[in-house]
Amino acid sequence: MQFGNFLLQRQKINWEEYKKLLTEQHSHISRSQTFNNFLDVSYDLSKRRLHPFGEVLRHHKIGQIAADRFGQTVDEFLKTSVEEWWQWHLDSLEPLGIYSTASRYGTQLYERQLEKKLVGRLIANSKVRANGTASIVRDGDNVVIPDGSSCTYAGLAIASFRKNVRITTSNDVLIREMRDNPCVARAFHRGFSIIGGDADFDANLQCTQHGGTFKTDAENQFERAISHDPQATVVIISVNGLLPDDGPFSKDGDTYAVKKQIIDSALEANVREIVFIADYHKHLQNNRSNYGIPIYATAKEWRSTIEKNYERFSIATSPPPAIHSHFKSIEPNIQDRDIISTDIKELKAPSIRDYVQAAKAFDSMLRSTPMNESRFHEAIIDGNSEQLSQLN
Repeated sequence: MQFGNFLLQRQKINWEEYKKLLTEQHSHISRSQTFNNFLDVSYDLSKRRLHPFGEVLRHHKIGQIAADRFGQTVDEFLKTSVEEWWQWHLDSLEPLGIYSTASRYGTQLYERQLEKKLVGRLIANSKVRANGTASIVRDGDNVVIPDGSSCTYAGLAIASFRKNVRITTSNDVLIREMRDNPCVARAFHRGFSIIGGDADFDANLQCTQHGGTFKTDAENQFERAISHDPQATVVIISVNGLLPDDGPFSKDGDTYAVKKQIIDSALEANVREIVFIADYHKHLQNNRSNYGIPIYATAKEWRSTIEKNYERFSIATSPPPAIHSHFKSIEPNIQDRDIISTDIKELKAPSIRDYVQAAKAFDSMLRSTPMNESRFHEAIIDGNSEQLSQLN
């Protein structure tokens, strides 16, 4: 949310004041001059650039009026308001930057955003471990996060809910949020390491698509980050698809190689948590042809990996909106969830049945003994009807 809009939404300025400031912000833009008249490297484009909203407010009489309402000087008003603006973005798990939807990662950042925020919150702030006493990511953890929009929201949730976490990431959006939002930077004061490597390039679209780094340099750096001091304790991976019989999928060869390296390195280093994050669209067998490349060559290899390491693998997902509507918490037990005999029309859709079958299979695969603690986790909306409408 841009700063001016934030001030309006928080009722720090009113609508009439907002309109006047918006007009002043655009005052450099000439109505009579077109781009063809000055689109040249020698032209000083600063004369056509928008004034920053905060600077317009600082030098306009409205700034003093707004500051007086709160018993502050203009400088105090701006300082506290900007700090609130930064903190609101972190608390809301909302990226501060504005990202182009011309790219795949920009588009996906805003698609199913609420579901991704819920999954991020589940990982960082839901007590789903040790008989309900611990979260998946804990204070003081060393967390590895690669590319992916779901990973971005997981990183923001960790910044919001956890303390003294060290991050290693190739996630372009999370890196930018670290640089642009001081509240994110403060949360990761213990350490924030950036993985280098090659940017992906889609030859057909003639642009980058994934918002991360890839190929040999990135793979080697992830391996070192996971296995060397300080060793990773949690690895979070977003996937293009995740099916019980086939395991995780990646979009293409670049993402496949990096994610396979991350998983293999995490297993070799005995990382405490390897977390796949997704939403229900990625668990549907009927969508398999859209998921891309299986990370495991065969179903046997995937099953064997899970059987040997089920105490370290987790899945965090957001179920279909109908599940949110009719099951207000993770109860009833996933294995007892009855869709076939229900009279609720919304629960009879093929995609719901497909998801529930996958959920039951994952729950069975990832249920440990003797504690009988499942490592398949659903992020359920806690009864907010406005949020439910955003999922539908």
